[in-house]
Amino acid sequence: MEYQNQKLGPDTDEINLLQYFQVIYGRKFLIIAICFIAVIAAAIISYIMPPVYRVTASVAPGWISTDTAGRGIFIDSAENMKSLVESGTFNAKIIDSLKLDTTLYSNMKFNTKLARNTEAFSIFYDTTDPAQGKIILGELLKQLMAYYKNRTETGREAIDNSINILKHLNESNENKKIRILNEKKKIMSDIVLLKEKLDLLKVTEQNLSKQLKGVEENTKDIMQERNEMLKKGEKTDSVALLLYSNTVQQNISYINSLQASLQGNRLDQESTKNALSRNEIELKNKDTELKDVDADTLTNLDKIRNMELDKIRIEGFKIIQEPYSSTRPVGPRKMLNIAIAGFTSLFLGIFLVFFIEFIKKAKASSETHR
Repeated sequence: MEYQNQKLGPDTDEINLLQYFQVIYGRKFLIIAICFIAVIAAAIISYIMPPVYRVTASVAPGWISTDTAGRGIFIDSAENMKSLVESGTFNAKIIDSLKLDTTLYSNMKFNTKLARNTEAFSIFYDTTDPAQGKIILGELLKQLMAYYKNRTETGREAIDNSINILKHLNESNENKKIRILNEKKKIMSDIVLLKEKLDLLKVTEQNLSKQLKGVEENTKDIMQERNEMLKKGEKTDSVALLLYSNTVQQNISYINSLQASLQGNRLDQESTKNALSRNEIELKNKDTELKDVDADTLTNLDKIRNMELDKIRIEGFKIIQEPYSSTRPVGPRKMLNIAIAGFTSLFLGIFLVFFIEFIKKAKASSETHR
């Protein structure tokens, strides 16, 4: 061929593009043959291989607690969970639990993909048996749940302890409420008695006032009669005067006694009013205490409800989507395999052609030197 007649000197390091093309063109059938064989082989292998289905599940880390703002604190990051799955941490346990053949499943591989702007991620398992694949992926989810069980149980126990403390506080509040109600009942009873006593004292005051007024008027009349008797200058009866004087003295003594009783009555009324006022204030205080106890109990009940909700939220992880299989095979990708085989064999053929040409020229150069 023409390219074979163009000799290159032993010191020539460059080969122009035309010479490259001539080499490739001269052995084009070899390159085509290699490409053809590779493409046919790739096509046959791709169509012989069993179809591969993809089993998928979507999960996310669960809550272990909440922060002061009420936002969830995750039991673990999605990135850590993803690493556990991809590293094959649970493969041996899955094989043992499902009694799988270690020779077939020793290289079991799970792939994952994080969702955007969330803590969720998807787990993929490619298999030729989609039914078995769903069982395997389901077992992986069980192993993940068991892995985080201790953390979730610890979180639940902490919440249960807090709930029990609040329940004990409410029991104490209930006992306190009963005590306050009994005290309130006694105060109300005392108020009734004090009011009755005050009413009785008022009636007694009226009676004493009437008696005092009657005695004072009677004394005034007696003294007036005695004075009139003395003014007439008539011979007075010493016995009558003595009776008048005794009666006046008795009345004055009685008036003093009535006035003392009246004063004592009024002091007793004032004391009763003060006691009544104190009891009414104490009654209001007991009402306030009852409201405080009820408010504290309601607050505790609200906390208990929130804690119960937090307890429900605690989980190793949330299963967003149970394992499911793709309806169409995801592999082998026949056209891609054929295309890769074609491009790879093309470059291999070109490399082989240049290698043959190099060997040929090396031999020719060796013969020339001889």
